Amino acid sequence: MASPITVDLDAAKAALTSLKANPPSHDDIASDPEAFLARLGIQVDADTLSTIQSKLSAQKALSSESEQAAIIHIDS
Repeated sequence: MASPITVDLDAAKAALTSLKANPPSHDDIASDPEAFLARLGIQVDADTLSTIQSKLSAQKALSSESEQAAIIHIDS
């Protein structure tokens, strides 16, 4: 059985300097997590990618609800 996550250690080490110099934003990561991970030398299988995407979608939904709640003003 193949591993769901494969890491190219040389690529990951090389990416470390770039990440320190230019940290990605949440949107950079969330817009295409597979491509972001690939730039770091990390390959994920379809099931792992699906899990990542569903977690990002759930987080986005919660964030959206929080933003809406923050707009509501109640006088007492």
